Amino acid sequence: MSDMSATNIRSHVGGSGEPDSDQLNAGRSFSAAVIALVIISVAVYLNTLQNGFVYDDAWQVVRNSWIRDVRFIPDIFASDVWRFTEGLPSNYYRPMMHLLFMLVYHVSGLDPRAFHALNILLNSLACIMVFMITVRLLHQFRPSTKNTTAPAFAAAVLFATHPIHTEAVAWIAAVPELSYSLFCLLSFYLYMRSREGMRAAYALSVLAFLLAAFCKEPALLFPMLLIAYDHFLGRETGKKLVKIRRYAPFIAAAAVYLAARVAALGIHFQPGQNHALNVHDLIINLFPLFGAYLQKMLLPISLNAYTVFEPISSLWTMKGIAAVMMFALFIMLLVISFKKNPIVFLGLMLVAVPLLPSLYIPALPENIFAERSLYLPAFGFVLFLSPVLLKLGDQGSQSAYGVGLLVLAVAILYSIGTVRRNAVWKDDVAFYTEVLKRSPDVAMMHVNLGWTYYTRGRINEALDEYDIALKLKPDLAEAHNNIGLVYARQNRTAEALKKYRTALDLKPDYAAAHNNLGNAYVQLDLIDQAIREFQTALQLSPRFTTAHYNLANAYARNGSLLEAVSEYRTAIEHYPYDADAHNNLGVAYRRLNRFDEANAEFEAALKLNPRYLPARQNLRGIVPR
Repeated sequence: MSDMSATNIRSHVGGSGEPDSDQLNAGRSFSAAVIALVIISVAVYLNTLQNGFVYDDAWQVVRNSWIRDVRFIPDIFASDVWRFTEGLPSNYYRPMMHLLFMLVYHVSGLDPRAFHALNILLNSLACIMVFMITVRLLHQFRPSTKNTTAPAFAAAVLFATHPIHTEAVAWIAAVPELSYSLFCLLSFYLYMRSREGMRAAYALSVLAFLLAAFCKEPALLFPMLLIAYDHFLGRETGKKLVKIRRYAPFIAAAAVYLAARVAALGIHFQPGQNHALNVHDLIINLFPLFGAYLQKMLLPISLNAYTVFEPISSLWTMKGIAAVMMFALFIMLLVISFKKNPIVFLGLMLVAVPLLPSLYIPALPENIFAERSLYLPAFGFVLFLSPVLLKLGDQGSQSAYGVGLLVLAVAILYSIGTVRRNAVWKDDVAFYTEVLKRSPDVAMMHVNLGWTYYTRGRINEALDEYDIALKLKPDLAEAHNNIGLVYARQNRTAEALKKYRTALDLKPDYAAAHNNLGNAYVQLDLIDQAIREFQTALQLSPRFTTAHYNLANAYARNGSLLEAVSEYRTAIEHYPYDADAHNNLGVAYRRLNRFDEANAEFEAALKLNPRYLPARQNLRGIVPR
């Protein structure tokens, strides 16, 4: 019999020592609920296995050298989340993301189905935790109830099928949201078990909390929920709040995370998008932002992966008044439930607390509303509903039947919405096209779609998207730069050069444009000028692997072979999986008569790509006869 089912059973064991029929039935219903929940949570996301790498996945997975070799683990814990790319500063410190990707890579390589399967697995485990926690909370809330499995299962099904989760589950790069939520839920469950007398559960709860913090920063707010739980539903119910020593290990775990974060990132704060808001505007815009999150959780329609922030200048507008009224209603429910219903209060806390970092506008990008931020708060939403489901279910079989039909109808609608929404994340064309349907004025999304067309050889469509981007934002350096790339592919080098210079006039610290300008100079055989541009790119972005590689090629072209070797080796150090870099380093070694080292590099290139003809030809050319 499952240990969880014991919390739902009030009858005693008979003199024979065998469990009675009520216990067996409760155990069977609990197990059946878990199995059904797994089936449902997997089924609604099964079509994501057809999806590829989308949006940031190209960098965070495909071009992520850290996930390919365990020797990078020290770098993972000593750097911000994006340092493996071009060394650009970031506020994010999420080592667990790379470790999870590393695990999948070493099992299945760069097969997108395996990475999507990881998200499906994490989501299913989170759904199980939602169910198991809700069962216990409902029993603690109303111990006289014989069976809390049914209402907890109904709540978990709504959580499992809710369309607001599609971004978190269908997008590979959203794994920090899933993993931090799962570890927070696990920590909460283990903490509850420790309060029931399971000694080992407490230490495991602290460990799960620490892992959650290394997944994503909002986990640091989790102890607030433990305090709320202890005050209302723990063994200290009705007594003075427990002493701080109970939370000391969680505080110590948070200190460990913060120490590691400061060691990796320092104490400097990297601001987000400049929203040009004063203090007054920042405060009043908290209301519509919070309201938008509540609205999407209650009514998950017109979902959008890139929602642009549209600030209000006064609360005395329809949008402002509606947002304040929604906020006031939320606070009123919070105050009433504080005195009347601990489950509702805890549910509302679970909605609000994880959202707090997502409401700090100065640290947020242009798309400050992120659907994935509602993944854990959605547990608060279904927990908020669970007492209603419990009460209606207790009123009689007819009432319970009606509640079941209502939950089933909502779950079916949710499931349809989720399955359809998953298709948005099929590939970059589908993703950017859908985003631009809902946010047609986001110039950068047009640039991204144009780049997708460019990489697929759809040049005219790429130019169309760049032209739209420049009509929306004429000073967008990225659009000018990418048009230059199109011209370069068409051998219109002089025109490409002009576009790169325009991009740099608009954005002088644009490392990619300096790199591309260097390539244009190479095409014009202006090697010294090319070298200066590559060097400038590297001063701006020291880990810019492509610029190291291009600089090495330029050095090799003008005969500076030692400098070329140094740059090739740096490029390979940052990204060891480039067969071209290994081959060209081998050529440089051969020109320096360092044949053994050349041979090793050609072999390394062939190991990465057995069909790589230049390395095979070069290798045959230097093997001693």
